[in-house]
Amino acid sequence: MKYAFILMLFMGWGCITDNPKTPIPVIEKTVADKDLTAYKVIWHWENRFNREEVAQVKSWLKTMNTSVTKTFGSYPFDVHYYIHRSTKGNEPVPWAHTTRGEKQGVHFHVNMDYSLEEFLADWTAQHEISHLSIPFVGRENSWFSEGYATFMQYQVMKFQGVYSELEVQEKYQSRVSKCKSSYQTNLTFPEAADSLRGVWNYPDMYWGGVSFFWSLNKKYQAHDTQALSEVITKYVSCCRVAESSPKEFCLALDSITETKIATDLLIKYETQPAYLIFEKM
Repeated sequence: MKYAFILMLFMGWGCITDNPKTPIPVIEKTVADKDLTAYKVIWHWENRFNREEVAQVKSWLKTMNTSVTKTFGSYPFDVHYYIHRSTKGNEPVPWAHTTRGEKQGVHFHVNMDYSLEEFLADWTAQHEISHLSIPFVGRENSWFSEGYATFMQYQVMKFQGVYSELEVQEKYQSRVSKCKSSYQTNLTFPEAADSLRGVWNYPDMYWGGVSFFWSLNKKYQAHDTQALSEVITKYVSCCRVAESSPKEFCLALDSITETKIATDLLIKYETQPAYLIFEKM
């Protein structure tokens, strides 16, 4: 299971394939729909890859970038992709994590024994690139950031064409219901999620966090038929570059929607016993 926390890592330039002694990044413009403004991607090849492998990785991630742009709009910063070769794991991307600070990006550890089709069906890139649509909110709020990225990865995969809207909703329902038993406690939701992290139960911590954003999405749709991804698109455009916390993020969403929906829901999650959160889920 690839349930990894955001790591605050700052790494140097990678080497391009044809001249491993020249530490010059490859800069390209992501190609998205004609009505969308693409964000710039800077590629860092941390190991040697042949031309066919470079082409496959770029094809995979450019598809991801297009779907991300459809979901969130264009990021207001350059996105750095660090590509590492991996021979471990039984999946195309056995490990990946975001990097924050001056350079916003993702480190991908890729197993090139897998086909392009298998890379496109994997969820890792959608999850990690989704992280970049909101600021780092602190390791102590991992339930929030990982729940957000897990919720949004399926929104990206919907725009990618991997899942239909019905299939996405069924996945949320089944996985949130499955983790419900882990939150049958009088602890507040963040306390319960933190205890799950303490015993390495990352899947239930992540999917518990998904329940917040799934609920928020339903509340927005009931209020004015606006999906959470549409609100996030406005957030990325106006407010993404600011530092944030869950409270500040929810306040920004409330400002955009002219409601108190996000803040009220966050207060509920932070103050009520966790078992109450899941009573009607």
